[in-house]
Amino acid sequence: MDESRIQENIEKKAEGYRKKYKTHINAFESNAHFRKVRPVTEFDIYALGKRLESFDELVAMCEADGTIGDMGVVPRIAHDVITVAYGSSIMPLICTVQPVEEEQGLVYYKDVKFLNDRGSVTAGTSFVSPLDGISQQPTGYAAATQTVSLGTGNGSTKTFTISGGSFPTSLKPIRPRTVSVVAGAISGVDDGANNIIGVGISGTVDYATGATSVTFETAPAGAVAITITFDQEVEAATDITQINYEFVSKTIRAKVYALKGTIGLLKSYALRKRFGTVAEDEIAIDLTNALNEELSGDLIRKLEANAVGSTTWYKVPQTGVSYFEHKQSFKDALATTEGVLVSNAKRGTISYLVSGIKGCAVMQTLPGFVKLYDGNSISGAHLYGTLDGTPIIRVPLASTLASTSIIAGFKGLSAFEAAACYSPYMPLTVTSVLPTGNPLLNQRAAAVMAATEVLVPNFLTMLAISETQETI
Repeated sequence: MDESRIQENIEKKAEGYRKKYKTHINAFESNAHFRKVRPVTEFDIYALGKRLESFDELVAMCEADGTIGDMGVVPRIAHDVITVAYGSSIMPLICTVQPVEEEQGLVYYKDVKFLNDRGSVTAGTSFVSPLDGISQQPTGYAAATQTVSLGTGNGSTKTFTISGGSFPTSLKPIRPRTVSVVAGAISGVDDGANNIIGVGISGTVDYATGATSVTFETAPAGAVAITITFDQEVEAATDITQINYEFVSKTIRAKVYALKGTIGLLKSYALRKRFGTVAEDEIAIDLTNALNEELSGDLIRKLEANAVGSTTWYKVPQTGVSYFEHKQSFKDALATTEGVLVSNAKRGTISYLVSGIKGCAVMQTLPGFVKLYDGNSISGAHLYGTLDGTPIIRVPLASTLASTSIIAGFKGLSAFEAAACYSPYMPLTVTSVLPTGNPLLNQRAAAVMAATEVLVPNFLTMLAISETQETI
């Protein structure tokens, strides 16, 4: 699949959503938490607009079949809730957000492949395939200077040739005055007029076809390689070598997340009497927050389970070293962690850190830390700050991520280059007030369908904090 075409389609849809949901898109761009560390992109606008549109489609379905009343307060507050929930979510920081059209849909990540046979490269092989841990260091793929074998000496053969038909098409034509033929200590060069000249060697070269014939006064000894090295005339070539960004698809299935909340009639009356607050509306918002928190928690656990490799930083300093000085070595551990990440993925850098509370406690005292969390009662994992510009997601609950564990992840500039994917399907639905067995109790139920999936484990690695002293 063509990334530029996909990107163009996303930008077109994002433009439409800007017009359709102008108020909410403007609020999102102004207040999204992640804009503190990166700009809002067209892909973000598309992802939010798609969720708002999905809810409108649900409302239309309910109106058509006469069940709109079952949605209770949701149609009135849904756009606000969806916008706030996405704007305060950690998902845009740590994964690609790809809404799916069906309960079981396809999501995509990027693979880079060579398209030509040239140098050390075979067409169709991966340049970088982070999912499989494949990476090639190509030789002679982009370079104009190339080397072709003319054969191997045997102590008796003096003439070595290669026909124009056998000469690699992708290397034609040859640039005059760049040819060198070598056989051990014997070498010759072209004179710009199709002739190979040198001491103990003579021959011809056809610049257009690559056909070459050389004769040595003394036959090259056994196992001596005879090669022709030259520069391709790139401007006259039919084409140049290419790499291609391909999108590998993976099937992802949305799962149901459902909760209900209950409040007594007397408490509901007291809230409305004293604060003018409709208790059932508060329940709807709280249910939404709880569902989003569980979704992000599920993703974090998957990130940790799929991370490749681990680095350890020992918290207790060596004898004679102050804790203040020792803490500076934490950045060395981060650099080592990044080395593991790059070794696994063959590209990238640490784009974000998802950390337990003890990890955050260490990082917040280091030079380069900027606190972004304002204590505004966001529950669950949240954007806590940055360390030298790298976003830090703080995870308060040890049941989600151990307090001494840190997940280091890479997320590229492309919307399709991330370790994990978040795919919402069915938008948030909250029921109207439902009866319970107790006539004095009211309840609401909420449900959403979405999927979280790790796509590229090699974009993840771990940094563990040991509360002991390193043994040296």
